[in-house]
Amino acid sequence: MDTNKEIQERYIPTHSRDGWQEESFDLSGRWDVSLSAYSSHMETEGQVWLPGTLDTNKKGTPNFHRAEDKLSRYFTYTGPATYQRTIYANADWAGKNVQLYMERSRQTAVWINGLAVPAPQTANILPVPQRYDITPYLQFGQENTIAVQVDNSYPGLPKDAILRSHMATEETQTNWNGIVGAFLLQIREPVRIAGVRVYPKGDLQSVRVEADVVNGTKEMYDGRLTFRCAGAPARDMQVSLAAGEIKTLTLADYAMPDDVQLWSEFHTPLYQMTVRLDTGSAFTQTFGMRAFSAADGHFTINGQKTFLRSEANCAVFPLTGYAPMDEAGWEKLFTTYQSYGVNAVRFHSWCPPEAAFRVADRLGLYLQPELSDWDMDMFATGERRDYYAKEAFAILREYASHPSFVMLSFGNEPQYRDDTYAYADGLIEALKQQDATRLYSPGSNILYDTFGGITPSPTRIIIPPSPIRPCPCGEPTAAWTGLSTGSILPARSPLMSRCRN
Repeated sequence: MDTNKEIQERYIPTHSRDGWQEESFDLSGRWDVSLSAYSSHMETEGQVWLPGTLDTNKKGTPNFHRAEDKLSRYFTYTGPATYQRTIYANADWAGKNVQLYMERSRQTAVWINGLAVPAPQTANILPVPQRYDITPYLQFGQENTIAVQVDNSYPGLPKDAILRSHMATEETQTNWNGIVGAFLLQIREPVRIAGVRVYPKGDLQSVRVEADVVNGTKEMYDGRLTFRCAGAPARDMQVSLAAGEIKTLTLADYAMPDDVQLWSEFHTPLYQMTVRLDTGSAFTQTFGMRAFSAADGHFTINGQKTFLRSEANCAVFPLTGYAPMDEAGWEKLFTTYQSYGVNAVRFHSWCPPEAAFRVADRLGLYLQPELSDWDMDMFATGERRDYYAKEAFAILREYASHPSFVMLSFGNEPQYRDDTYAYADGLIEALKQQDATRLYSPGSNILYDTFGGITPSPTRIIIPPSPIRPCPCGEPTAAWTGLSTGSILPARSPLMSRCRN
């Protein structure tokens, strides 16, 4: 049971990592754990500290095998694990919206006071935060039991493809079970701004702004939305929301200051866009002004030719078995990269957390996250197509405003046939419709263009076979030339050099 002092210490105002400017209740601390699926009569098997994993808490099956081809875990566990604790919901939360926020986990399900909470769309999406609206299930002014089931066996998801990726492979990050990063309750006004995304326009003099607005009341809401960036005039927009309605409002053309500064690896100015409702709910989003593209066989940043010297980050974090969730960890890693002349990072078959993008924004690194896939036939089934399309759009929405996020790849070494290529191509077009400020690739490394005579377009990022690592699936098509002499692509296609950790 929490004491009143502990409750007050954790009930703190915040300008959260998402940009929302309201209040939070920190859930870090000791939680009861059961290595089983949720049950209303859960038998506790001890306690763990969250945020954390079963590994960091020394829970699971002791592992006495020492592998010779990778680091070995001290404990292993695959399946559902249930984490449970009791919290006191303050009486003054009544009338507000309360959201359970888990920055990074696995497949999850949540119960409040024994009642199942409907899963949000992100409950199965590994690289983005999971947000559960628990408002209707809380008893305010009383103690409440929260139970979170985390399942790293991924029922209903493309398990084999996920477990090969560096998001969950035992080779590097491990298939951990737990909750890491920010773990808290967000207490917000019922009529609120839930998210803001800022997209630089092609002229680099203006931006498009999207604001997600929620009316959590039972009445019609009519009000005003104000957009403001320092140094530029504010803009207003009328808002009308039916009871319970969620709407994305778009300000198509917000003019930046006349002396707008452009972001690149050499100069990293950042701006803040604050969007405010007349209810008092506000959301401040940090962003940068840049245009990253490909033209005449080269990548360009703000119209200037650039060369990418990239590290392939494979999620090797042996001290914890999962990626750093704080900015200090990424600051150390990225400044080390830069000291060796690296200016870009490819995240091999995984996507890093928010902290990585924030640090890269400040330091001036170009990032290429990837979907959680290292499987040759990633779009072969409906299950795979459904999951990876959702993951791609979720990554785009979650990390949209980061100028360092310049490219997105569908994963490592995919293998396409006519039907799966057509699906991948269609998905890229859909992603470009959502966000044209980035480059997209149907895959990184050598197995693209091995079936169906498919030729990569000049706007796709392709990392091809090399003389010392020829294509394993037969002779390359006409898109690849002169492998024996080391000439690997026509000049029209940009290349990214990379080393590997």
